[in-house]
Amino acid sequence: VALQVDESTLTGESKAVSKFSEGDPRGAEKREAATYPPHRVYRGTMVQDGHGVFRIESVGDATEIGKTAREASAVSEERTPLSRQLDGLSKVIGVVGFGIAAVLFAVLSVHAALVGEIVMERGQWIFALILIVSVLVALVRVWLPIVYDFFDVIRRPKTRPGWLQQEGITAWLKPLLYGAAFFALASGAAWTLGALPSSPSNFLDADAGRRFLQFFMIAITLIVVAVPEGLAMSVTLSLAYSMRKMTASNNLVRKMHACETIGAATVICTDKTGTLTKNKMHVHEVRVPSLNASPELLYEAMAANSTANLSKSGGETEALGNPTEGALLLWLDERGEDYKALRDSFGVLDQLTFSTERKYMATFGKGRDGGAVLHAKGAPEILLETCSSILSESGEEALTDGVKEEILSSIGSFQARGMRALGFAVRRELPEAGEPSAESLMEGLTWLGFTAIADPVRDDVPDAIRACTGAGIGVKIVTGDNRETAREIGRQIGLVGDGPEAEFALLTGDEFETMVDAPETRLRLLDELKVLSRARPSHKLKLVKALQEKGEVVAVTGDGTNDAPALNHANVGLSMGKRGTAVAKEASDIVLLDDSFT
Repeated sequence: VALQVDESTLTGESKAVSKFSEGDPRGAEKREAATYPPHRVYRGTMVQDGHGVFRIESVGDATEIGKTAREASAVSEERTPLSRQLDGLSKVIGVVGFGIAAVLFAVLSVHAALVGEIVMERGQWIFALILIVSVLVALVRVWLPIVYDFFDVIRRPKTRPGWLQQEGITAWLKPLLYGAAFFALASGAAWTLGALPSSPSNFLDADAGRRFLQFFMIAITLIVVAVPEGLAMSVTLSLAYSMRKMTASNNLVRKMHACETIGAATVICTDKTGTLTKNKMHVHEVRVPSLNASPELLYEAMAANSTANLSKSGGETEALGNPTEGALLLWLDERGEDYKALRDSFGVLDQLTFSTERKYMATFGKGRDGGAVLHAKGAPEILLETCSSILSESGEEALTDGVKEEILSSIGSFQARGMRALGFAVRRELPEAGEPSAESLMEGLTWLGFTAIADPVRDDVPDAIRACTGAGIGVKIVTGDNRETAREIGRQIGLVGDGPEAEFALLTGDEFETMVDAPETRLRLLDELKVLSRARPSHKLKLVKALQEKGEVVAVTGDGTNDAPALNHANVGLSMGKRGTAVAKEASDIVLLDDSFT
């Protein structure tokens, strides 16, 4: 039984995929080219045709769509470039401020002792030293992090002890108690040994104490004034101004940090369908020999043998129904042909809907001239086997094997570029006896020709890609579509050349998942990768995290629910405002209101 499932919620590609029972040889043949195993169906996908029986193996968060939703709403701990730079600046300010303050305190103390401003006996100096060390012990949580910051600044980071990273009042009380304990023990030991003055009132000279306190306050003042307290407000105001400027350019900024992060991006991982392309199937090429001589038959075939419709609103024409059939109707509309009038003038007597087993659709009825006619469209290689003649500019001619090979070769060239080929055939000489049906008439047809249909690249994308690469920003296509289509889109936007590419330039999701964890190939793979096809949401997320671990600032563009995990975990996620799903917008940092890659 043929089962067609729309997995666009997981892959972003609206083309239905065929499902087979486990062990079916037809499924084994399609496994390599499929994003998900052909013997599995997933929650959230829609059955478009056929029927089947399945066994539930996962529910809730354990399902594929559940995992996607969980990652889309997870809190990302990835820091922005601005926050890292501000953190680095704060460390430099802290190290410099504390360093100068400590040197200044030492210099003032030594200077005061040398010029006679501080005059103390040997026992009093010992007590002063014990007091200073006790204060340092008590305030260890204040100055010791600055020491570790110093090693961070000189790029020789040291691991901070666990007790220093603890939070809470207890973590601060312990050093104070240790400082007091050290002071008591050290003072008691020194007094017992006779190193301190005999009278506690003489432990520290009053004038010397005031001097030390004065020097300490000067050092503290220097630390306080070294902190740019207006910096945080200045950064916030600057980002708020950037948000207003970006909104004027049809970019809705949902999270303020995205304003600066997008300017620091080093890699862009972009979805294909709806982002680089228009997400609207378009007739790229029409190869019909009789098109110029007698196009009426092809027009009738496209309009009558179809179930799609067109909707016109706001000056735009949109296809309703099957995207491939919609592309044919849009082509008719561009040529000024009214598909409704053509369809209404054709009296349908019988119709065979498309199925994966037949791989064609046929409609039998009466044409505008009142004569019976059968129109068929579908897989070219299937229809060619039912044809015995071909309609050329000069009329019907015999369809020889040599002509068939030429047609198939031409079709193969378009399919190799990721386009869908759709063949057309007709039968006008019908048997007089009996009541013929569309299925019974599928022999002795006349070949009309074929069309190559593709989702065209947006007009502004190639220039945008060139601008990105010229600025040193890497661009990677991540799509659920097949390898050939993804490569062709990469070629059209200038990301992939016509010649051989690097070893890891073109990978499928399964290949990427296998290779990216290998230490010997990981870095080279991330550098060379240009197109990732048959990618699942988990593959997109893994690519984003791998690039971030490499030190890249990653921007992700997408419009579907399947893009949400990558949008959420990227340094900056950009969703589409018109075609983007609510889940994608919620996971993103910036919404492109006009859906433009530029």
